Amino acid sequence: MGAPTQSQSQSPSPSGSSSPTAGELPKTDAASGSVQLSGGAAPATDVQGAQAAGGTYVGGLNTAGASVTWTVDNIPEAGPYTIFARYSVTGEDQSMTVSVNGKEFGSKIGFRNWRHAADGDFAKGWTHSYVWPTLDKGRNTISISCQPGDKCNVLLDQMWIKKGRVTS
Repeated sequence: MGAPTQSQSQSPSPSGSSSPTAGELPKTDAASGSVQLSGGAAPATDVQGAQAAGGTYVGGLNTAGASVTWTVDNIPEAGPYTIFARYSVTGEDQSMTVSVNGKEFGSKIGFRNWRHAADGDFAKGWTHSYVWPTLDKGRNTISISCQPGDKCNVLLDQMWIKKGRVTS
């Protein structure tokens, strides 16, 4: 089974904001209107298992220049945070570039095949990963992108933030 197909591409909306309610940090569906998709990244629904609204996830990330960009407001204070990404990967492990506020984060986000999904069996590959960047107080723009040298055959479902360096 090859890579999943994509739904008809929609023009990306301007980078929106995801504002949490008081005391909560933001969470978003990767294909929501608060996320900007570019470089071939597009919403899709043909692989089962996505937890985002309507089973929608982002595909088309396996091309250099493809990206998912999420702008969040109301980060309560500057400091270390954990950015989580729910994803599916099959076959070999993948890794993509993370940028925060236009600056490349020091390490890539690893998308390991923890579920041991066979190559192309994306319905069995859903899990999550994380990185530990420092965020600014207030507004932050977070991008997960496929850069030259990255391995990007990933489906991206949801993203969320927690304060501190945590693993779950």
